[in-house]
Amino acid sequence: MPAMNPAFEAWAAQAAPAFQKAGATYSAAVKFARLYVYSWSAGLQPRITSMFRDPAKQKALQDEYDRLPGMGPKKPGFLARPATNSGHTRGVAIDMPTNNDRKAGEIARWIGGMRVGGDFSTPDWGHYDVA
Repeated sequence: MPAMNPAFEAWAAQAAPAFQKAGATYSAAVKFARLYVYSWSAGLQPRITSMFRDPAKQKALQDEYDRLPGMGPKKPGFLARPATNSGHTRGVAIDMPTNNDRKAGEIARWIGGMRVGGDFSTPDWGHYDVA
């Protein structure tokens, strides 16, 4: 795992308000900023695809998933059915895929205080939420 880097910690502290502006709670924003900068420094090319979703958007995603053909958790454009009680609607979840989500998951575990979607019973790699 990476060593604690004061420059990365300072960047994360400065970046956290941008994550808050996008809908994350303060504690989640700090963890997400740290995950982003440490993933970036590891060459993982993180990209944020989703953070806060209002409940209506979450319901629309569930409806879209339910209309798609097929059985099982994976359907085109989805890794799993969007959750009814999603951390995205509370500002404590982020979808941040990388070019190596397992490595990013290790970084998230090292940072601490986050669940890694890859550990879910239906894996959702690239998803993180604050425990």
